[in-house]
Amino acid sequence: MQHLPLLVCASLFLFHAADAACARGVYNSKICSGHGSCNPRNLCECDARHFGFDCSQKRCPLGPAWVAPARATDDAHYPVECSNKGVCDYEEGACTCDEGFVGSACQRLECPHACNGAGQCLSLKELSATYAVGSEPLYDNVWDAEMVYGCKCSKGYHDYDCSLRSCPRGDDPLTTGQKNEVQIVQCTATGRSFFFFFSTATSTCNR
Repeated sequence: MQHLPLLVCASLFLFHAADAACARGVYNSKICSGHGSCNPRNLCECDARHFGFDCSQKRCPLGPAWVAPARATDDAHYPVECSNKGVCDYEEGACTCDEGFVGSACQRLECPHACNGAGQCLSLKELSATYAVGSEPLYDNVWDAEMVYGCKCSKGYHDYDCSLRSCPRGDDPLTTGQKNEVQIVQCTATGRSFFFFFSTATSTCNR
């Protein structure tokens, strides 16, 4: 039996990168979803707000990390997505915050029950300014100064959410042997009157 040689020819197909194109968007038909440019390697280079092979995904806002490992001594709370207290919807580029956190990047604590309409929701920076020594706030240059919020209750209300009414206050009539405290204040004033504030009382002195 005679065997005939079999010649097999292989055809080579050359793929040229120049014939390719960058990815079109998942949610639209634009090159790089309209949020980037096509580089010479036919890869999408996305703008700062988008990412993904087709630039279709949106980045969420960044905020100081509520919880994260320190990178070095006195180097922590670096900006992260949704401040590590929320989940990013990459289609919308919006944070869904954990309970108790608000803001576009979940960067603020929510005041409980909006202070029940009986107080102001203020940051630590704002709250400390009320009790400052001199005219300078006491708490304005730390990482959470404008992240931690709490209620400052209106007169007649108290508790962490201003939900309780305050009863009238006064001296205990059953105490004995008390003496009035006398404080002498000397000042040089150019105006015609000045005010004294102590606790909830105010007095006016006129020249």
